[in-house]
Amino acid sequence: MSRRGEIEPSSAVKTPEPFAEERASRRRKIINKIMNVIVVVGIAIDLFFAILYSVLDARAYAVAIGVNLATAALWAMTPLFHRWPGPFAGIWFLGVFTAAMLSFTLLLGHASGSHLFLILVAIFSLIFLGPRPIVLPVLTTLVAWGAFIVAAKVLPRWPSHIPMLIDESEALFYATSALTMCVLFLTTRYSIHLVDTAEAALEREFRRSDALLLNVLPAPVAERLKSGERIADGYNCISVLFADIVGFTAAARQAGPEATVGMLKPLLLRRGRTR
Repeated sequence: MSRRGEIEPSSAVKTPEPFAEERASRRRKIINKIMNVIVVVGIAIDLFFAILYSVLDARAYAVAIGVNLATAALWAMTPLFHRWPGPFAGIWFLGVFTAAMLSFTLLLGHASGSHLFLILVAIFSLIFLGPRPIVLPVLTTLVAWGAFIVAAKVLPRWPSHIPMLIDESEALFYATSALTMCVLFLTTRYSIHLVDTAEAALEREFRRSDALLLNVLPAPVAERLKSGERIADGYNCISVLFADIVGFTAAARQAGPEATVGMLKPLLLRRGRTR
């Protein structure tokens, strides 16, 4: 029970973590950059195949041209969702990605391996939706897995909407599997790079704070403070010596702050080593 005028601390009230909002903003910017790069690559691939099909036979490949143009238009809308709070951009991206892979599997047959790209949703969901809370990435991955099963078991094996030979479809399968492994490799490599960069930055900040602490406190006291020990030493008898250097104030005013600190720093460091 607290006295009048005092606020009793409550365990239900949680203080916000320092720099949490800034860290989340930085992370969101990195995610948006990765997403935009993948979107640009997807649009370029869709437009390339749309132009290719138009050159070959626009009438015979009309369905393929329409699917590629529609997918490119949906990809292009993704950056608009970056302005919305929350994982809306990630949800839109993964939804378009899943629908596009199902459409291409229906168009080219699952022998082409287009549905293999759905495996990437498992890692994209964690990157674009975040690992916390885990429910949304898990649900997205399950939806992609269900789409994968539908593509492999329900959709036709060979192309049924465009004129493509079986050998061409199998060659496309090898290219698709290689591209899927390449995306997995590059994404994992980039994630490791981000972890290494964060650890290096954390180590630099630790060294700076450690050097600052040693400039303020003696080394034994600094080590006790870093270990979490509460510094509350008591001394029965102490002596305090105050010394005033004659003319130091005038000399420091004339020399300026940088020159004064440069003169005193070697003396303080030498005193700390001989202590």
